[in-house]
Amino acid sequence: MGGQSAERDVSVRTGATIVKELCRDHRVRPVEILASGKWSVAPGFVGEGVGLDPAAWFHGGGEHLLDAVSGLREAGLDIAFNALHGPMGEDGTIQGLFRMVGLPFTGPDVIPAAVTMDKRLTKQVLQAAGIPTPRFFALKASRVVDGSKDWVRVFQREAERLPFPWILKPNRLGSSVGVAIFGGIDGAVAGTPELVRRWPESAREEGLLVEEVVTGRELTCGVIETRAPAHALPPIEIRPRGQDFLSYQAT
Repeated sequence: MGGQSAERDVSVRTGATIVKELCRDHRVRPVEILASGKWSVAPGFVGEGVGLDPAAWFHGGGEHLLDAVSGLREAGLDIAFNALHGPMGEDGTIQGLFRMVGLPFTGPDVIPAAVTMDKRLTKQVLQAAGIPTPRFFALKASRVVDGSKDWVRVFQREAERLPFPWILKPNRLGSSVGVAIFGGIDGAVAGTPELVRRWPESAREEGLLVEEVVTGRELTCGVIETRAPAHALPPIEIRPRGQDFLSYQAT
């Protein structure tokens, strides 16, 4: 849990919930990747010298990831439950590390993780498979801030084919970090630079994705695939409280 992305706070909450659920039937050893990149490993398994309170799981400034991974392998862990969010957690990076050290892990493998973390690339893959997605365009976010490209003209041109409202988002972040909806071209032109400035620096070096807003019910469906055929979990409808969409504050 944790990590170095802008989504680390969400990940910490996710990880704490997962630990509490898993420790009912499994031996669980919590691990937090700190914002510095060091790994903080709980001194033992929950319920075996380590309490249920997340405040008691981690101490100190952490250790180098290679030392931490080596120690985890020596502890005889069966699997790493990946509760990381965002870059270096969902983009194939940590998956590649686990592959290299031979530690099984939950979630998608290296290539699917890398592809689906990139919204623009995901849309291109879906379109190639005949699966429709909302109409969109993309440009480099940094050019909106530094003015190295006439992005206003790009917006004006795209407005002729892409109906409003628009939803603007970082190309490689999740949890609705840095997402905003604009109802018209004037609002989009005026509000986009400040929106991008509030993004994490790493996101500003990536793409800005602009899509037409699709209204309707929002549903998600998890799929579990091990050695047996894939099994779809029951669909879940997402209903944000007091929000027009599932924003970061509503996650």
